[in-house]
Amino acid sequence: MEGATPEALEQLRRIEATADPYAMQPQTIMEEQESRRELYDGLKRLTQREQTYLLHR
Repeated sequence: MEGATPEALEQLRRIEATADPYAMQPQTIMEEQESRRELYDGLKRLTQREQTYLLHR
């Protein structure tokens, strides 16, 4: 965008970020991170044999 002011470019970036249907909402990102942490914490509690069993399922 040649000749566009920095303010106009910033406004376009905000519009693109808002209009992106595939962009995740911050709350969704945090919930998924929390779910992954809980999953990994649970996996750490399993024995090596149980982990191997799950890996091959």
